[in-house]
Amino acid sequence: MAIDYIPDTKRARAHTLFTLPDAAAAFDIDGIDDNNGDALFAIAYEDVGCETTRRRGCGVARAASEEASGTGIGTFDVLRVRDDNHGASGADDYDAKAFETVKCARFHASRGTLMTVDEFKARTWTRTETGYRATTSMVTRRDSSRSMTIGGMNTIQDGVASGSWDPNDSEVFACGIDADVAVFDVRSGARAQTIVKAHAPQTRDVKYNPNVAYEI
Repeated sequence: MAIDYIPDTKRARAHTLFTLPDAAAAFDIDGIDDNNGDALFAIAYEDVGCETTRRRGCGVARAASEEASGTGIGTFDVLRVRDDNHGASGADDYDAKAFETVKCARFHASRGTLMTVDEFKARTWTRTETGYRATTSMVTRRDSSRSMTIGGMNTIQDGVASGSWDPNDSEVFACGIDADVAVFDVRSGARAQTIVKAHAPQTRDVKYNPNVAYEI
């Protein structure tokens, strides 16, 4: 549900509803305004019907202005790694399964690029005329086998945590992975830096200082 806050009256008003996939519960939401006056939300969700396997997904919800929509019903497009029109180039069944561990979804405020991070890969998604398409894929861990034993798909604790874009470099994204802080460079398509054991046992969120350039 999208809610407007009206400062003059100090009241909130719900104006748009979204329908998530069946048995899905949202756990991570990030929003931006697009150039058309609509609001976009990246929503990561978990299938609450799975008790032994933590299967997740991610999608982009659009809330049109009340005048433009007239219905109060928004759209929700599920991101798919394997798709003839929107999927990543060369993606296989392994990539699709890996994306079911997605934990973090963040828009870049000015570019509209979306970053998702799962237990196996960090992926950037670019908006096209027909939806969002995965354009860059970076390995989350150097030793990807750890993903099966540390968090995500089969255990309670998640190795991947929240992150943010660098406000001074539109191609750099940092997030928590296990106890480390991982910095990804979209230009090179690789991990640019690792701050080892920033917090033990797990780094749960990473934010850039808006007042000091490049400070995390």
